Amino acid sequence: RQALMKTECVLLEPYCSFTLTLPSSVLSRALYDLDQRKASVEISDQNDETMVISGRGPLRTLNNYQMEVNAYTRGKGKWSAVSDGYDVCLSQDEIVAESGYDPEADLRNPCGSVFCAHGSGYYVPWDEADELMHVQPVRERVSTYRRVSAYKVQEDDLMDVLKRASGNNRNDSKHDMCKPVKKTDEETKPKKPVMKKKLPPCLIVDGYNMIYSWEEYHELADQDITTAREMLIDELMAYQAYLKWHMIIVFDGYRVQDNYGTRQKMHDVEIVYTRTNETADEYIERITRELRDTYEMTVASSDGLIQNAIFAHGALRMSARELQSRMELLKKQFV
Repeated sequence: RQALMKTECVLLEPYCSFTLTLPSSVLSRALYDLDQRKASVEISDQNDETMVISGRGPLRTLNNYQMEVNAYTRGKGKWSAVSDGYDVCLSQDEIVAESGYDPEADLRNPCGSVFCAHGSGYYVPWDEADELMHVQPVRERVSTYRRVSAYKVQEDDLMDVLKRASGNNRNDSKHDMCKPVKKTDEETKPKKPVMKKKLPPCLIVDGYNMIYSWEEYHELADQDITTAREMLIDELMAYQAYLKWHMIIVFDGYRVQDNYGTRQKMHDVEIVYTRTNETADEYIERITRELRDTYEMTVASSDGLIQNAIFAHGALRMSARELQSRMELLKKQFV
């Protein structure tokens, strides 16, 4: 323990591996919960309605999570977890501070040493022990040198030894079976690599995420959200006309009562307003799953919760700031 006091200690805690199966409509909620519980996750889609999340995290934060899964999935979610050893505690400072443990006050497991002097022992604190040692530790050198004696062995003697070791009844003709088989010309020809079909690009934009991430539109949205939305659409359509990509702009409509959702198409740009009780994140998760074999998709959003979901569907992510920088750079080229 005196040696531990001289170095930096790392607190370990029990971890568990888990699998969570749940409806795709509550995927964002599950990802947020697991992120708050400091769990690492991977997503795979089972079908259009069900998603599977697997991962690993601290047992301390994931214990009894099944009760919350039952609540927000209304009994449709399935949670299973197994013990997965120990790993570094991600909240070490908070846990140690909360426990109030003081190693120097631990009398059952002291970190100091007992030295002997004049026939009796006395206690020495851990930070003074090295100075009071009268015999310093000596490390012996371990020699890696090894004496090797060389002997000359005749080939006939070596063959006799091998025969005695393997038996005299060995059939030498069996060696012919081990000879390498000469490959034909067809087998030696290099195979042509299978080229993956190149899909047309598609940019999916989280509309309101852009508005509230870009300062100029954020200030305007506080006064007139409709004008800010129309100006963003005009600017994105001009950007699409240069890129020649298919573009889908998604706006939240989940707070509007009795809203069935709308979809407008202008040239190669689709403008989507989600229906009641459907967020833009949920729509983007669904559309990336449906179009993954049709387009090479890039999702423009600064929402970190959607990141794992779109990666599972083969889509790339672009932040709101990156999209704004690209559009501003394009403007400067034509000014």
